[in-house]
Amino acid sequence: MRTTPESRRTLSGWLLAFLLLLATVACGGSGGGDSTETSAAAGAVQIVMSGNKFQVPATVAPGATVTLVNKDKVEHSVTSTQSGLFDVEVEGGETKTFAVPATAGSYAIYCRYHSGMTGTLVVG
Repeated sequence: MRTTPESRRTLSGWLLAFLLLLATVACGGSGGGDSTETSAAAGAVQIVMSGNKFQVPATVAPGATVTLVNKDKVEHSVTSTQSGLFDVEVEGGETKTFAVPATAGSYAIYCRYHSGMTGTLVVG
């Protein structure tokens, strides 16, 4: 079978169009993101500290590793009200990880540096 320059250009054009269509479909093609998707949905469990407040996930699996993300410029802590259970300090703009308790339950948390920063970590 002989090909001409015109048929090669046509074939190349169709191939390029097909590849662009394939790339669009593979990337979702909708143009918009799901505003409810969080990093926790992608598998990473986080407690975020921002504006001197905790953003805690609804629940965390027992013994899970949680990433603490400090978006503020000042140091915070994630401290359990149960003495000696956990007390993790995170410098401003940094992250740390820690393992939550292996026992299901609700754990009150606070920041040792900012009395208004309180929350509840639900393990279950």
